Amino acid sequence: MALTPVGHQLHEDIGPAYRQLLAGIERAVTAGRDVQGLVRVGFFSAAGGRIVVEVADAFRARYPDCEVRIREVHFSDGIGPLLHAGELDMLLSLIGEPGLTASPALFRARCLLAVSARHRLADGDSVTLAEMGREVVLRLPPEMPDYWAEALAPRLPPGTRPARRGPVCATAQEMLAVIGAGKGVFPFPDQAIRYHQRPDVAFVPIRDAPPFKWRFLWRPGNGTARVRAFAQTAQDTLSTRAATP
Repeated sequence: MALTPVGHQLHEDIGPAYRQLLAGIERAVTAGRDVQGLVRVGFFSAAGGRIVVEVADAFRARYPDCEVRIREVHFSDGIGPLLHAGELDMLLSLIGEPGLTASPALFRARCLLAVSARHRLADGDSVTLAEMGREVVLRLPPEMPDYWAEALAPRLPPGTRPARRGPVCATAQEMLAVIGAGKGVFPFPDQAIRYHQRPDVAFVPIRDAPPFKWRFLWRPGNGTARVRAFAQTAQDTLSTRAATP
């Protein structure tokens, strides 16, 4: 048997693409074998923890030879655990960090204002940044960079008086306890509705605030096969998701 002239031409046309496809599959299989050992992943708050757990489950299914260890990080810790070798390999964050590698945005989340359930804004459909500026806004610990505070509590519109600063809180749970007691307000991503729901706290959309963007951070010199594979798994698992997981 022999190829016809048409068949021979088809073989010549698709042969390079076919060989490239086989090579790509082989590289993927080889990379999968290289994903072994331990990857340490950090997160802030229960909402971040739930996202990390979901990605870790998908990652373990893809790479059974790799172990995932997760850890909650307090606001007062900042990115310290990520910078100290051996503590964390990756950190799920709403804020970018100069000098660190960041994954593409996994998905966006609306910005909500957490207020006491007894607050005058609690029953509204939405609020504005200017209205937030008239409230007592909780503070992050001084260990956190100023740009984190600015990103988490969006800048107020021009001409709006600065927000009054409230108590310092080291964790999301501390914030919610203080907010529930009527001592201040603070913006949260809309995953808070699902993971931080409390009877004494209401979440109201801030209609003119930019959305939050969830992404993973890691040290530039620590882009191992494990880290890259975990980041890719997160993209595959979360990137098509709507605002609220």
